Amino acid sequence: MLSILIPIYNYNSYNLVKAISTQAENAGVNYEIIVIDDCSNQKFVDNTHIHDLPHCTYIELAQNIGRAKIRNLLASKAKYDFLLFMDCDALVYSATFLKKYLVYCNKNSVVCGGCLYNQKVTNTAYLLRLQYGKARESRTVEERQEFKYNSFSSFNFLIPKVIFDSIRFNENIVEYGHEDTVFGYELKLHNYNILHIDNPLIHEGLEPAAVFLSKTKKSMKNLYIISQETKYQNIIVDIKVLKAYRLLKKCKLNKIYLQLFQVFSSNIERNLLGKHPRIFLFDLYKLAHLCLTYKN
Repeated sequence: MLSILIPIYNYNSYNLVKAISTQAENAGVNYEIIVIDDCSNQKFVDNTHIHDLPHCTYIELAQNIGRAKIRNLLASKAKYDFLLFMDCDALVYSATFLKKYLVYCNKNSVVCGGCLYNQKVTNTAYLLRLQYGKARESRTVEERQEFKYNSFSSFNFLIPKVIFDSIRFNENIVEYGHEDTVFGYELKLHNYNILHIDNPLIHEGLEPAAVFLSKTKKSMKNLYIISQETKYQNIIVDIKVLKAYRLLKKCKLNKIYLQLFQVFSSNIERNLLGKHPRIFLFDLYKLAHLCLTYKN
């Protein structure tokens, strides 16, 4: 019936797997949990005990293959007709989490459960990632459903295996960022339905602001690569930062914008790394690095 698939990278996911395993056992359904460590450079002994949980398989890869390819690998090993993907840094806090998804295991839809964030984070290093997550990722069902394809996230979703196998994640996307964007666009392109429901996991694995900014630069490079593929030309209409860049380019203001940003970049980064990061400034930061990528 259900294959639960979890890619791991540098995270202790034993408690997550145990919680899901317990819910699956209580539900009395046919299931499997497959966990693959993508050659983490931080090893957690607890993860090796995932093997000891019912119907669980734990695999460690000898080399890192990336966020898209590992999800495709997980799906290729799945034996059941429905796939439940979740990220390794999630926390289950609802006793009915799995039951809510099981209701949709007889439908031909992709189902996204959403995510929440721990409101008690006080460490300044993690505030940017927390603020961004709350502003852009932790949205109501109604907000997500209104823009259902743009709101797709691989953090926590259920998909029929037949649909997944017809699309799969784009393995040309190796670095961090926008594999979700492309997958959501592919669902739209193939006219598959996405249903957003209120069944979130808590996103626990926040990154320090400096790491998040570094990953953001990589994601802008990925976005540039995606925008150059003929197949994805229409994706521009769905991504705000790409629309903003295209408007700047059309008005011949992209170089001026980049010059202005460079003048204020140190102040912007100081804010983003500080106690009161502003998401508006983060948006300017992303746009500048997209302009820089196109320039190069």
